[in-house]
Amino acid sequence: MLRMVAVALLVLGTTLGPFAAGSQGAGGSSSAQRAALRALDDVSTTAGQLERLRARMMALDGKMSALYRTLSGKVASVGTLAATPGVSQSALMQVTQQMQQMQMSFNLQYLQLQENMQNDARQYTSLSSILKTKQDAAKAALANMK
Repeated sequence: MLRMVAVALLVLGTTLGPFAAGSQGAGGSSSAQRAALRALDDVSTTAGQLERLRARMMALDGKMSALYRTLSGKVASVGTLAATPGVSQSALMQVTQQMQQMQMSFNLQYLQLQENMQNDARQYTSLSSILKTKQDAAKAALANMK
């Protein structure tokens, strides 16, 4: 994502080169140029925020996967213990209770991670909309300079 923004800034910077240097001399195009450049700066800032959110969502996904693997391992160990001949009822009951406690903890952590991911997804959507609006504004400013 950041590479695309960098390429767009490079292309637009090359396109704006003569305008940014002030060779046009027209007052209206100068303010449009400044607005376009300001919008491009805002785009790069917003793109950085989007990249940080994406990285955070990937980390949360990793945590959710780790929780799932841990719980699956515990379920498998209880299943193995239950299938073992000669296991006392109290030992099986104790392991089952531990698994239930672990599952409750997993459910709570899972819900918290889900909530965090939903918040991040909302922020990502908002920032994407803002980024699109800023990009459209910069594009319109460039079109007005022609």
